[in-house]
Amino acid sequence: MPTYHTDGYVIKRHNLAEADRILTLITYSYGKISAVARSVRKIKSKLAGNLEPFIYSEIHLAKGKNLDIITSVKPKHLFKFSQENLKLIATAYLFMEMIDKLLPSHQPNVKIFDLLTEVFYALEKGFNMGLVKQYFYLKMLKFIGHQPDLQIKKQSKAYYFSLKEGNLTNTRDDLSFAVDKDIIKFWRLILVMDFNQIAKI
Repeated sequence: MPTYHTDGYVIKRHNLAEADRILTLITYSYGKISAVARSVRKIKSKLAGNLEPFIYSEIHLAKGKNLDIITSVKPKHLFKFSQENLKLIATAYLFMEMIDKLLPSHQPNVKIFDLLTEVFYALEKGFNMGLVKQYFYLKMLKFIGHQPDLQIKKQSKAYYFSLKEGNLTNTRDDLSFAVDKDIIKFWRLILVMDFNQIAKI
């Protein structure tokens, strides 16, 4: 049975039968994939505890008929999010859910994988969640090919961002919200800088 390995995160879990679990993974080499973890819900399972969200791991898999099978896991980093900070944990789950919903399966996207790692480290280090969210949203849109147009086409006293059109406008409608000019400049920087650079501004 052919085998392979890649770095990855568990972003979604679904129980199967009495002790198995189907996992959705975001991986460095293969993008988003689904795989089966056999007997992972048993107390004595070697995989138990290592296939949880927020663990950066080296995952070994074997090719299966329908779904590939996880054979072993080598944890590299456990992100220590405060269990008392429910908003922080919810934010981390939100990032994983967005990747699951927006990223097609079996299409490698190293930038998305690195982005998740980047924002997990930012949350672990205690950076402002609002800043981390803005950074993730804009980078995510950029990396999946939906980068918003942040160019001001006409000078105005007020600017709005249209959710319908995905760009800046001078007029307001039901699907737009006001944006300060300094925020527009900041969003532009996010699209071209990494998080460490943004955090210094």
